[in-house]
Amino acid sequence: MLKALSVISLALLLGACAGDGPPRPDAGASQGNPKSTDITGPADARTRAMLHTDLGVGYFTRGQMQIALDELNTSIRLDPSYEPAYNAMGLVYMNLGEDANATWYFEKGLRLTPDDSETNNNYGWFLCQKGKYQEAINHFYVALKNPLYQHPETAYANIGICSARKGDLVMATDYLERSMQVRPEFPIALLNLADIAYREARYTDARAYLGRLQLQGPLDAQALWLGVRVERMRQDRSAMDSYALQLRNRFPASKEAEMLRNGQF
Repeated sequence: MLKALSVISLALLLGACAGDGPPRPDAGASQGNPKSTDITGPADARTRAMLHTDLGVGYFTRGQMQIALDELNTSIRLDPSYEPAYNAMGLVYMNLGEDANATWYFEKGLRLTPDDSETNNNYGWFLCQKGKYQEAINHFYVALKNPLYQHPETAYANIGICSARKGDLVMATDYLERSMQVRPEFPIALLNLADIAYREARYTDARAYLGRLQLQGPLDAQALWLGVRVERMRQDRSAMDSYALQLRNRFPASKEAEMLRNGQF
């Protein structure tokens, strides 16, 4: 399946050693890396925890993972019951590929707030990446139960993506379309609907979805590679060459460009 969505919305944007039990709250900090210093000013621990979580998520989105961990560790030390900090920790460790830590922090967050939509969505996506499709989908359903959830299109799209990965293309199409009912022309949904259409040999439909996706902005390497394959099957050499040229020029180091060079259609 093509690109999926791991959302970092939280309210503001929003390791474990084998056999040693759960990770300590300071598991991400290490000597020689910058340490977070507690924010002075607000006396309330929850307010300070929120501020450090804000900082941690900001560093995470900029790719500064160690500093993000330091800030989030500080947040947890200040207020061990502040669930968004555990959600953010799970996201950082998920992106670092440290599955045991990611699992521990997501599950700790859900023990604190079982119905939290953001954590259920993010943990669901983590599980989907690990091939635990039905368990993941169950978490997306929990995320959608909250009528105030700000990003239902994300959970709908993630249900669609995980359904496709487990081979249920009918359910996948249904939920991707539901996603676009909430957010019309949602790029992630369009890309994955195009991929499903390609897999079902509905090449004209796949081309139409890619055309709509292109109206949202420049296509990434995955979408361009899908376009190459769609137009190859449609036997439209001109359109195929156009997608291929963009892929080679804009993303020469991508795995999609390598597959193009090797003829791995």
